[in-house]
Amino acid sequence: ARIPTPTGPPMTARPSPGPVRLVAAVCALAVVAAGGYLVWAWQAQNVAPVNAAGQLRPYLAEQAKAMTLAAGYADADTDLVADPPADPAQVVDPPTLTFTAVAADDPAKAAADWKPFLDALSAKTGKPVVYLSEVPAADGGPPTPVRDFGKQLDAVRGGALHVTAFTTGQVPTAVNTAGFVPLFVPADADGKYATAMQLIVPAASPAKTPADLKGKTVAFVALSSTSGAKAPLVLLKEKYGLVPGRDYEYTLSGSHERSVKEVCDGKLAAAAVAADIVQRMTAEGKASADKYRGLETSAAFPPVCFGVSHRLAPAVRANVEAAFAGFALPGTTVEERFKGQGRVKFARVAYKDDWKDVTDIDRKLATVLDK
Repeated sequence: ARIPTPTGPPMTARPSPGPVRLVAAVCALAVVAAGGYLVWAWQAQNVAPVNAAGQLRPYLAEQAKAMTLAAGYADADTDLVADPPADPAQVVDPPTLTFTAVAADDPAKAAADWKPFLDALSAKTGKPVVYLSEVPAADGGPPTPVRDFGKQLDAVRGGALHVTAFTTGQVPTAVNTAGFVPLFVPADADGKYATAMQLIVPAASPAKTPADLKGKTVAFVALSSTSGAKAPLVLLKEKYGLVPGRDYEYTLSGSHERSVKEVCDGKLAAAAVAADIVQRMTAEGKASADKYRGLETSAAFPPVCFGVSHRLAPAVRANVEAAFAGFALPGTTVEERFKGQGRVKFARVAYKDDWKDVTDIDRKLATVLDK
């Protein structure tokens, strides 16, 4: 029961976008509340069915607020990404660069895994590079760990985090509320990259199509995840007429890996996960192909994305881009992060085009609770 190839053509690397003009500084007051709520939803680790309507309605209201660039950001070149700030005082040219992968990763392991890339980044930029696991408090108090989506957004927004990664579904919120500039994604040798949402069930499940999930409990990963929640919410409503809270319940597992494992163990009736993660776990022997079946796979969309703060000095950003473009994954510990997925290099992305389907899903979320 191998995961089918995602429908639709694979994505390919795009040429570098043209330079952007320095226009306006950041004003983040209005977005802090939105980002904070999204964090709460992202962090939820419910193992029992939740009140679908009661949780989704407020989440969707906050999601709607993060659909466009927040007040204080400018987009003179209409690429849907914040321009560098016009105020030189807001431009960040740090003596030491900071980096994180996805904030939910264990920071000690992630720092070790990404060390070859951090070394390459340091060589290209001429600056020391550290893996940012916590942000010092401005008032001299205890530092703030960067271990969740909201803290990661705050660190980018505040200028403490310079180079980082967000999952597919987190990217639009990071772009619109924190000034994140998407640049590169891991890709295959041809520069192609794609992931997809996969609905999986235990191999012995009687379910033949997603319609058979009516009356069941579906495991989502996190409400901020495209493959792990947003895409299946839209798919189940639009294609199969299934409304959460009325036709099915859902849980939040907190990770794709946990969802896959618990489907294979027969502990979950169904789960929505990223197809490339299922493929990786199967290749690594962490999931047995005879323990799960795929019910449906969505169209392709981009995977985890790496980029920079819009506040990063243009010359530094250019060197960061060169580091990504010239870094080969094979033979490094970074390759292990993408084992079984065929990712061997980083390919450039253009947010306006590559995230169109993702943002379309975000817009459609507004109707998933309509009867």
